[in-house]
Amino acid sequence: MAVRSVVVPAVASLLVGGVLSAGAVVGLTWSAEETVRPEPVVTADPSASVLGDVQYGSR
Repeated sequence: MAVRSVVVPAVASLLVGGVLSAGAVVGLTWSAEETVRPEPVVTADPSASVLGDVQYGSR
């Protein structure tokens, strides 16, 4: 009788842990697959850029 009082909670714990672990793996995998990087939106005019055009101001 004493063995049964240990084995039943151990088996229940094993089953609950397995279900939770499987759910976590499936959920994290699904969320990682659904994450996509959006395409950049270019709103600036490239000809108006001052990159590489050093402006020292008036001296």
